[in-house]
Amino acid sequence: MLQGLSKYFGDHNLLVYPINFIPGIFKGLIPFCYLGVIKYAKDQFSSNQSPEIVYKCVFYIFFFSMIGHKEQRFMLPIAPFLFLLMGYFLVSFTKQFPRLVRFYLWVVIVLDTGLFIGR
Repeated sequence: MLQGLSKYFGDHNLLVYPINFIPGIFKGLIPFCYLGVIKYAKDQFSSNQSPEIVYKCVFYIFFFSMIGHKEQRFMLPIAPFLFLLMGYFLVSFTKQFPRLVRFYLWVVIVLDTGLFIGR
């Protein structure tokens, strides 16, 4: 990393992970993922606890964003933690708006399946 040897394999922008690769993993559920990170951090701070999982995910994305060569597979180790944060948000949001969440998830599943089959 210090010598910049990863640039031989391709050089990308700093925002490739949060703008391109993480939405590629979560597809239509990406708003729930980002909102889950925010809600979990806010809830932890309000209860005077440290949101360790958010710190780890943000540090991991920040650290790998500093490396010139970026691939989507580098985000796979933190994908389970981001899925947990997304679920944290979905549980509370589903309690408030159950029909809206069911409809949105149905639309996302149908569109993702249709786009996958239509390739």
